Amino acid sequence: MDLFASRWRLGIHVVTYCLTTVVLYRGKAHFFEDKISTLPTMTLLFAVISTLIETVLLGVFSSGLPFSWGWTATDLVLLPVADAIYAMAWFSLPAYLLRRRPSRFDNTLSFKTER
Repeated sequence: MDLFASRWRLGIHVVTYCLTTVVLYRGKAHFFEDKISTLPTMTLLFAVISTLIETVLLGVFSSGLPFSWGWTATDLVLLPVADAIYAMAWFSLPAYLLRRRPSRFDNTLSFKTER
């Protein structure tokens, strides 16, 4: 991202992603990897938090971004929700639907011992 962003200083995206990861890492105990909602929720949170952090960093190190209600609606609400829906549709839902379910005839999960 930094290589293609010629308008801003090099490294602003790296700092943004690292700070976002630090913020989200503290809440990792509240999410479980086997739930279908974990990836979309984390995607939504990552998108919102990284947008907020990048806005602050651009305000500090650059001329900043012009604030408007349209920007708030799209960058803080619509795009993160679209990212979460995309993560649900293409990653979580297929993994959930294709997971292996034990059948009643499958005894590989049985703990019976032969005597």
